[in-house]
Amino acid sequence: MSWEQFDAEGGGAAYVKLNIGDTFTGTVLRLVKFFDKTWPGGSVERCVEFEVVDAADGATKTLDVSVRRASPLNRHRADLESRGLHLDQRVTKIECYAENHPTRPGARIGCWRCSDVGPRQQD
Repeated sequence: MSWEQFDAEGGGAAYVKLNIGDTFTGTVLRLVKFFDKTWPGGSVERCVEFEVVDAADGATKTLDVSVRRASPLNRHRADLESRGLHLDQRVTKIECYAENHPTRPGARIGCWRCSDVGPRQQD
């Protein structure tokens, strides 16, 4: 184990956390990888990691999320591409909101709503 490996796998410890009620505004630079996350209860969930630039501070960060929750981002990407635009050149707003869980009464699940804010400002 090395510090370089920590930086590579830990994203330099700069993470974006999007819980219900949170909003992220920034640029999604690239899809880094898919991976399986094992929860403490033993269930396994397919997740995806993105490299993003946070518009609030200009820092490059890591955003990881379940593939299910990230589906609206993929639809947003496809919509941009159909208009000749590219996700990594745009600022995107991602809002995490709650919906009722489909099989557990009273439980809520986080869902994403993605929208285009405009062109990314290049340094």
